[in-house]
Amino acid sequence: MAAGLGVTIGSADSVAATAFDRADTYRPVVLSRASELHLPPDDAPHLGHRPAAPGALVFTDFVSRVGDPVGVLADNGASYSGADLTATAIGCLVHEASLDLPEAPAITVAHPATWAGYTVDALREALSRAGLADVTLMPEPIAAVRWLEATRGPLGDGVVVVYDLGARTLDVSVVRTGAEPVLLGRPIASEDVCGGHLDHLVTTHLLDTVRDDVPDFDPFAAPMTAALAELRTRSRAAKEQLSTDTETVVAIDLPGVRRDVRLVRDEFEELARGPLQASTALVHEALRGAGVEPSDVGRVLLTGGGGAIPLVAELLSAELGVAVVAGPHPAHTAALGAAQPRAGTAVAAPVDDDVPTTVLPVTTARPTEAISPVRPAVVPAPAPAAAAAAAPFRSRRYVLAGAAAAALVLLGAGGLAVGTLGTSDASEAGVGAATSATVPGATPASAGGPATTATTGSGTSSAVPATTPGTRAAATAATPGAPGTVAPAGSVPAGTTAPGAAPGAPAPGAVAPGTVAPGTVAPVPTTTPPPAPAPAPAPAPAPAPAPNYGSQVGDALGGAGEGAGAVVGGAGNAVGGVVEGVGGAVGGVVDGVGGLLGN
Repeated sequence: MAAGLGVTIGSADSVAATAFDRADTYRPVVLSRASELHLPPDDAPHLGHRPAAPGALVFTDFVSRVGDPVGVLADNGASYSGADLTATAIGCLVHEASLDLPEAPAITVAHPATWAGYTVDALREALSRAGLADVTLMPEPIAAVRWLEATRGPLGDGVVVVYDLGARTLDVSVVRTGAEPVLLGRPIASEDVCGGHLDHLVTTHLLDTVRDDVPDFDPFAAPMTAALAELRTRSRAAKEQLSTDTETVVAIDLPGVRRDVRLVRDEFEELARGPLQASTALVHEALRGAGVEPSDVGRVLLTGGGGAIPLVAELLSAELGVAVVAGPHPAHTAALGAAQPRAGTAVAAPVDDDVPTTVLPVTTARPTEAISPVRPAVVPAPAPAAAAAAAPFRSRRYVLAGAAAAALVLLGAGGLAVGTLGTSDASEAGVGAATSATVPGATPASAGGPATTATTGSGTSSAVPATTPGTRAAATAATPGAPGTVAPAGSVPAGTTAPGAAPGAPAPGAVAPGTVAPGTVAPVPTTTPPPAPAPAPAPAPAPAPAPNYGSQVGDALGGAGEGAGAVVGGAGNAVGGVVEGVGGAVGGVVDGVGGLLGN
């Protein structure tokens, strides 16, 4: 014996139904729960309407958030994925519905046909995380047609329109029947016609009957808001009752008024006729999208809670001129169809349409093979950006400022080199190794700190970003001694020796050759061939004396003063020439005017 379990998660209600391949021995069982998910702090998740436990998180209308990258925000500030919440609700239904089954069922979940592929994939991944990796996903119209085949026998090749009037939307789909039902075209969905809209019409009608008895009607007052929410719930129950009864009584309990109002089916149909008549246009739109003529439709299948309204069948039958089929509980049709044996297995003989709705007993002893619902995981908040990321931007600003200052000095001095302080003959001839200038006394750049700025031989500056241990720093090449080179104060260009230092001693403040600066990774060596070896090895270097920073700074200031003086002198000569030229021009004009007046 094979058991099947079909599940649908709706905006208002969720349904789980069972089916067996031997209908003469086992009857289908249907379990319906409100789509209200409770996550107690110290208990298993629960699906259904009940008073909230202390500290419990309650979620509603989470099915519409499946596939949404933005999580559902809880009252405690935590964020939950809509797909994970839906998977948890499915797990609650599966666990409760499979308690009394003789064997583990084959689970099929029916989803709205209007869902995109990524939405279906999001639910499939969430089900896998919840321990339901073997669940089959199926569009709701296909599941509904499978129920029709199980109850009415093989349908053969034909076309069925599935009219699903739910609590939040109306979905219209066109299905081709045969060996395997197939969706034709794209299903049409509308939020303008739905069960919630009909509930609102009934609520407004009931309020009109007692409006004169409530002179100070304030819908935003706390007592009135709670009373209106209760009245809307009663209006929904009255709408559903009028699907089978011709009249009902609704108790209106508002602040200052208490009255029982009688509502008959004719009044309700008068309210609902306009929206339901307009919904027939959606049926024709779905047929055009599927490339099907209305005359090719064999029948209309009503599903969803609104499918039980007699006016719906009347209007569709008059519009299309075909038979309209509905189960005893259209809201259960898709779940019952999803529970049918899968393709390749024998389908049970048609069963009576009047499938009883049975509430499964709650038991404390749970079998070990039963699937327990899994609490959804909290969606982690995005990680804050690292604070060190701002270091390159600060370094870039320093580099730009230094480059601008150097460019102004070079342009003002007429391109003269003002940074040749302390260069040797070899550097003046343009001979030198590629190296980076280091300011004596400066500390190595650390994570989040400003980077060291080095000046290249072309007169432009390049930054060495601050590095952290384990990162690779790019080496900066400079050709000291080239025209326009600016050397930082206190630095010793490559190929020269610090004043008073023995030959071969490292420059003050510089990293000795063959060593790696702390906090950096040695760069990849280049393929430049090494220079020719010296004829004789250099003598052992003597201890380098302390660098004379005062002398070096003085030399740098003197060179800068000479450069500035050249700038000022050049500017003065230029201004003087301009003044003399202007004076001569004015004198010429005056002489010419005087000559004309004299004549």
